[in-house]
Amino acid sequence: MFTYPFCRYLTDQKGQSYSWDYVTPKVRTSVATFFGEQFPNGARVPGGLQRSQTVHWYQVPVKKAAKVEPKPPAINDKPYRFGVSAEDHESGAIITRVVPDSPATRSRLDDGTIISLEEGDIITSINRRRIRSEKDFAAAVDESPKVMKFRIINKRDWQEYDCEATLR
Repeated sequence: MFTYPFCRYLTDQKGQSYSWDYVTPKVRTSVATFFGEQFPNGARVPGGLQRSQTVHWYQVPVKKAAKVEPKPPAINDKPYRFGVSAEDHESGAIITRVVPDSPATRSRLDDGTIISLEEGDIITSINRRRIRSEKDFAAAVDESPKVMKFRIINKRDWQEYDCEATLR
């Protein structure tokens, strides 16, 4: 019952701005009239007969958002060495964050194609070392030489790819 009279009222106002305090009484009248036209003898509802319709408005209280501290991009004490954060996954370590403009965004496939790792990609090995957890992943990155070879499962096609990245 409210939507049609409300839209009709806004259309009649030709896009002018009004507060709810101004609009509510006008729409309330329009809803009551519209209800009377649609149900001149009242509307049957569970428990009886509804003879009128009215509009009430209320303001939804807005909660202040809690301050969220951004996750630091560091892995152990080597921020940006590779530029990804990861969590345990049954197949290795799943990437949960990629730092912009980090080595992870400039990794290379075997054929030389430059790729950017993305959240959801899974790292299964680093320098031929099987990765079974985030802890394995962090240790392997820390111990890796400057050019790190790794294998990923790409989240977009679920294929495994051999890659390398030049660490910082």
